[in-house]
Amino acid sequence: MMSEKMKINDYLEILNNIKPRRLIYSFVLICDCIVETSFYILTPLVMKLMIDASVKSDINNLKQGFFIVALICLLGIVLFGTFEFFFFSIMHKTTAKIRTGLFNHILHLPISYVEQNHSGDTISRLNNDVNIIQSSYGWPLRNIIVSIFVGITSAAVMIMLDWRVSILLISIGFISVVINSRHKYIIRKINKDIQKSMGKYTENLSNILSGFFTIKNYQLEEMMLEKTDNINNEILNSNIELTKKNAIMDSRNFLFESINFAGIIALAAFLAFNGANNLGSIVSLIFLVGNVNRMFSDTNSMLLQLQGYIAGSKRVTELLKIPEEHKRVLGVSENEKNVMIKLKNAAFSYDNENKVLENINLTVKKGQVVALVGPSGGGKSTIMKLILGYYTLSSGQAVINEKSIADYSMTELREQIAYVPQDSYIFDGTIEDNIRYGRYDADREAIIEAAKNAHADEFIEKLDKGYETNVGERGIKLSGGQRQRIAIARAFLKNSPILLLDEATSSLDSESEQYVQEALDRLMKNRTVLIIAHRLSTIKEADMIYVISKGKNVEQGKHDELMQGISLYRKLYTSITY
Repeated sequence: MMSEKMKINDYLEILNNIKPRRLIYSFVLICDCIVETSFYILTPLVMKLMIDASVKSDINNLKQGFFIVALICLLGIVLFGTFEFFFFSIMHKTTAKIRTGLFNHILHLPISYVEQNHSGDTISRLNNDVNIIQSSYGWPLRNIIVSIFVGITSAAVMIMLDWRVSILLISIGFISVVINSRHKYIIRKINKDIQKSMGKYTENLSNILSGFFTIKNYQLEEMMLEKTDNINNEILNSNIELTKKNAIMDSRNFLFESINFAGIIALAAFLAFNGANNLGSIVSLIFLVGNVNRMFSDTNSMLLQLQGYIAGSKRVTELLKIPEEHKRVLGVSENEKNVMIKLKNAAFSYDNENKVLENINLTVKKGQVVALVGPSGGGKSTIMKLILGYYTLSSGQAVINEKSIADYSMTELREQIAYVPQDSYIFDGTIEDNIRYGRYDADREAIIEAAKNAHADEFIEKLDKGYETNVGERGIKLSGGQRQRIAIARAFLKNSPILLLDEATSSLDSESEQYVQEALDRLMKNRTVLIIAHRLSTIKEADMIYVISKGKNVEQGKHDELMQGISLYRKLYTSITY
């Protein structure tokens, strides 16, 4: 029961997004209910008036009936379109708010979320699940509210016309709702399975598009097609199961509606056979019972749809409930003059049990170039992520640019640092835009200057559209060396006092590496630099080298010092494989 309540709360939490527009939403909904109820109630009553007038040859009442019909049609033409416009406008604005809120939340999630969750699943939640949620407060919700409003009013009018028959017919409809409600948990589970499978489908599509070259090179088309078929079959089987359940419920609804309709027709025939003169009332009851039947069938349908809304809402609220990245860096306050980077007895663990880093001590003074080397998986990149504030130290202290890391907000901390990873991400867009991400308020002159410093201007000017060249998704239209030089230009533009380089040349050919290395040498001037190096020849001149292995600082010193005697550094330096 508690779990059930929590699932409903997920749905209600999403509906809260209507709150800023609840007055206009409620006003439009109430007006819509009144107008549509008037239409569905007045129509059978006017028909009663006109039929009775025809039987009695009452011309005045007949004229009055035609006038009312014309008035109802005119008002319907004007009001239905107006209310529909306002209603859908509110629906789309609310959906836009949900998408914006979700997107804003994702941008502020910690880096661990991206590392632990597939991008395809996140995209599925933003698209598929939000689209399902849109329906929950859109036309289906409006229809069920109007249908209930019309049904209850119709039932009241029916009771006024003939309470004995009305109670019998209404009871049959109520029984159908009770019986169908028993299937809601099964329907909800099927909807949840469909949403999960849709997430897997989006993940698979993302993998195919991202790894397209690998798929071609290794001829993985058949394997990928088989995997896609398996996911499609999951979605297909769940949808068929859902369709089967819906068909059973629709058949049951039709049975109850048929019983109701047959009952009222039988009553009409009986009364007519016995010479009753209230034919208008009988016709009114036939129309009104249709309204009541529609209320029960729409309620049953909404019970089914609600299970899908709850499943979609849960996946969205699951994402919204993931804690955002701390606004401030957590740590112990300890400021030091002339120290740009310092880790003291630093330890880190992802799960508070297995330590990734343990008792790390390193110092980078102003203007120094310091290198981190060591076997792959030793913890070097984790140190970079700690300095960037992606993760919080489990214990120990950290100093960045003479201040404790605890004294910075995340924004302030990252303003101090420019980071050039091994494979820099290039956004779909122009070269100018990609460089501008380093400092978004930079003018064209500053961007060109940064490109020249990064040796990027040389190849940019040779392109037909120059800085306006579109680089494609992930910079696919550029070579690896060109992408890296754009990333270095971005770092030049940012002009931060601290520079982190995560082996920015390791994946390049010798010619590209020469260009990039020259750009990096220029970028490193007058900055404090921390380098992760796999090609140890690139850091021989470093002011200090720290050897990181199995999460510990096992050696430190300058190149010549570390090459003396038997050391891990010497082994790595002389190794062909490193």
